[in-house]
Amino acid sequence: MLHNGLKIHFKPTTLWKLRQEIMLSEAHFGIIQPLVYTSRIAGLCPVTFTKIGNYYQVKYSKSLVLYSFAIVFIFGAGTIWGVHSDTTVDNYRMRKSKTMFIAMCDMAVVIVIALYGIISIPFRMKKFIRLLDIWSEIDSITPVKNYKKYRRNSTRFLLFTNLGFTVLLLSDISYYCFLQGLAENPLMYLKNYLSYYLLYYILLFQEIYYWHLIFYTHVRIASLNKNLISEKQNIKSLFKRLFVVEKKTFNNNKVNDRNVDETPKLGKSAANRMIELLKVYGKIKDSVEIINSSASNGVLLLILSCLLHLVVTPYFLLLEIFKGKFSFFGTLQVLWVLGHIGRLLILVEPCQNCLDEYKITSSLISEMALLEFDKETKKLLKHFASQFFYAEISFHACGFFAINRNLLTSVCGAVTTYLVILFQFNGNGGN
Repeated sequence: MLHNGLKIHFKPTTLWKLRQEIMLSEAHFGIIQPLVYTSRIAGLCPVTFTKIGNYYQVKYSKSLVLYSFAIVFIFGAGTIWGVHSDTTVDNYRMRKSKTMFIAMCDMAVVIVIALYGIISIPFRMKKFIRLLDIWSEIDSITPVKNYKKYRRNSTRFLLFTNLGFTVLLLSDISYYCFLQGLAENPLMYLKNYLSYYLLYYILLFQEIYYWHLIFYTHVRIASLNKNLISEKQNIKSLFKRLFVVEKKTFNNNKVNDRNVDETPKLGKSAANRMIELLKVYGKIKDSVEIINSSASNGVLLLILSCLLHLVVTPYFLLLEIFKGKFSFFGTLQVLWVLGHIGRLLILVEPCQNCLDEYKITSSLISEMALLEFDKETKKLLKHFASQFFYAEISFHACGFFAINRNLLTSVCGAVTTYLVILFQFNGNGGN
């Protein structure tokens, strides 16, 4: 469509060579700073920052990439060595064949996810820098206000998540060190499994990284909604001004009206603003597609690991209950169940919040498209609405399933089904 000589359409984002640097505004940098600084420790965000005037230069760092590969190699090798030592000599966790099989599967899942998270860094950083570029363009049209608030939200989330996960891991370490006959020398257990617990942090930070990508997208949609509300109010005020009846004089019992039959028409600046907002939504749509293409493989692995743990962990918990005793091991299983539910919510809830914000955008555009204006303006608004509804956003894991709250009910159903199968397979659970 052409409006004032400008064609409005969405262009799919194309991939390009990895740029070595990009400039960010202070507000944009302030929002992403907590994520980048903490993720660098886990080896998941190898970028550096340099302040230049009122902007920050973000550079892709090859030395930090080497650091990322080094830590995953060291922790992975340490975990494999610890498991081998435990199965052949120490027998701290690997005391029974069934326990050995389950524990090794658990550790294999953590190693694979951590390894994938590091190996995919060059590909993910290409997309991440592209996302930063797109978000900078969006912020130039619809600036994010009160960025310190979003920075505090990010910092609180990081602190709460890491604190809770650290308490969980310390509880697990305490059980094996002090309740399994290792109280005199707990360092023997840590020697074998410290690397495994550190790998778990890399897994956790992959989920935190995904949470922040969706959170940043949610911030931009919320900013778009605020601008749409402002434009809607401006349009309504224009409508009222043009249809107001001014009764200044009465001649022969006739009211002197001003432009009563005139239909409201958007000015050039207001029409251009609507075009800009349409472009903003197109860029938000592009950013969602980039997130889906760059993070969906890792998210698929993370959700499958949550499903696996939410089957195995409740199974051991129910065995403890059926045996008629509830020891510290049962309490530990409850903590792990809550931890894995929390991991699942970290992936699902931000997507659902983003989709809920998108519904507000849909409602605002629908209301604006129904207003009565001149033909040119109404055509513009209808085109805005049609482009919007044909380009809906969604989050998915490699196209296998959508990531929203419906996924929680699917996981609950799958966990219940597999638990029933496990108990039927093992009879009364005596083994």
